[in-house]
Amino acid sequence: MRLLLITATLSIILQGFLVRSDTEQYNYADNGPDNLDEDENAESNSTVVEEPDLTGSDSEKDVEIVANTTVQTVLENTSQAEKKNDATLGPNECEEPPSIDNAVITSKIQLSYEVGAKVSYKCEFGYITDGAVPSSHCIKPETTQAPYWTKPELSCVPRSCGDPGFVDNAKRVGSVFTFPNKVSYECDEGYKLKGYGSRYCHASGRWSGVLPTCERVYCDPPSHPDNGRVIYSSLVFESELRYECNPGYILRNFLGRSCIGNGTWSGEEPVCQDTQCAQPAAPEFGFAQVVGGKTSVGTRVIYTCEPGRILKGSPTSKCLDTGDWTFPTPKCLYPCSVPNVNHGKMFKHTGYRNHYREILIGSKVEEKDDLILRCDDKYEVAGKSNKEEKIFCSGGEWSSIPECHPAQCRRPPPPTANANIGSVNQTHGGGVVYLCKTYFYKVKFGNVLCDFGTWKGETPVCKDFRCSRDNLPFQGLVQPRKRFYQNDEKFNPSCQSGYYLTKENSTLFCMNGTWQGHLPPCTPENCNEDTLQSLC
Repeated sequence: MRLLLITATLSIILQGFLVRSDTEQYNYADNGPDNLDEDENAESNSTVVEEPDLTGSDSEKDVEIVANTTVQTVLENTSQAEKKNDATLGPNECEEPPSIDNAVITSKIQLSYEVGAKVSYKCEFGYITDGAVPSSHCIKPETTQAPYWTKPELSCVPRSCGDPGFVDNAKRVGSVFTFPNKVSYECDEGYKLKGYGSRYCHASGRWSGVLPTCERVYCDPPSHPDNGRVIYSSLVFESELRYECNPGYILRNFLGRSCIGNGTWSGEEPVCQDTQCAQPAAPEFGFAQVVGGKTSVGTRVIYTCEPGRILKGSPTSKCLDTGDWTFPTPKCLYPCSVPNVNHGKMFKHTGYRNHYREILIGSKVEEKDDLILRCDDKYEVAGKSNKEEKIFCSGGEWSSIPECHPAQCRRPPPPTANANIGSVNQTHGGGVVYLCKTYFYKVKFGNVLCDFGTWKGETPVCKDFRCSRDNLPFQGLVQPRKRFYQNDEKFNPSCQSGYYLTKENSTLFCMNGTWQGHLPPCTPENCNEDTLQSLC
């Protein structure tokens, strides 16, 4: 308890000096609050320790003297109180007075407190009271209970400085506006702070300093590169620069520059170099000759190829003021010779829509050029059904050399009655094999051949050599049990009642699809001169 009293006393005396030493933002020369949340009645009832005036030249020395004197007095009183505390309290004495957060005892510290004694409190520097009884009394109840202190109703809360305000184009950090807190301001990207970035809530209820401002970031005017100039329309944040070089110079190492948040230009300043084209590379299997030996603007290079090769591309190129050559390096390629294809001709596209011209055998064709082979009438590309084939030159050789063969017969061969197609050879000169169906026999052999894509010839004839019972429409004949009889097959006829066999032991047999034997086989029993002609 005594150590707390010493600390509290020192806090009252040294509060202003210590706080001011912590930051130059604190200014205690103004002791009166100018932005308090409490009303006048609350202010008049509160007990606030006035801030010491530290504005004089000897302020720190004065504080030191006051502090030393107070500490000495407190220590002496504390020493006496400790001696007194060693003895047992009397029946009419209270223990040490109660302590209150953020408050100090203003009464003189005594060696002992008898019944009826009173101590007064007031809030520490920077705190105000919202209570009505800033004191405590030592009382003794009528019972035998020991004396005790009444409970003080004092409550000390930090003094409020109110809302410190916002700053345009900035965010505010901190939301507690009471002593001894602070708020800070951070400018948005592209803005810079002018003034102090933090404000402190003083014990007097005032904010330190004034609101800062956030000003737009500007970059300094950029310098012009040698042999060129810089172009811009603004120097404000995020503005961009553009560079141009004088004629005969080319811009190098330019990746873009803009004004950034710290007020500087991003990247490095580009340079304008004297324009020269890179030394041209000779084509493979060829040569590159620079006219004049230098690769400055306007210089020409001439390309040639080794004997036997064809130059593919522009034979000359010129150095431009951009440092580039007008044309890429050409290629030296072997030419291809137009081949001789029997029954076909080679054609090359003229560049006009669907227009081709014939290329003579042995003509030279450049690398990657293509030709169209067209086969003669009644001929087609070997292995394919089309009459045309595209080929192209690569490395002095053709991608392929197709042939023109007689056209194949792509359509099915002609059919014939009572026969199936056994096999087909669709190539020129190939034929068709026909197979008669079951029970049918060839009575005429055909010959169907493929002639330049068309089937020509006669098909075979297949005939049924069986004999049908339907071909025995004779009166009195008992129809045979079987419907068909094979070639050379026989059967013995029998007659119905009222008929007799015209010839004993008569036999009918099938020969090449026709019934042979004595016909009609049956004769009516009443056959006479009158009926013989019609029935017999």
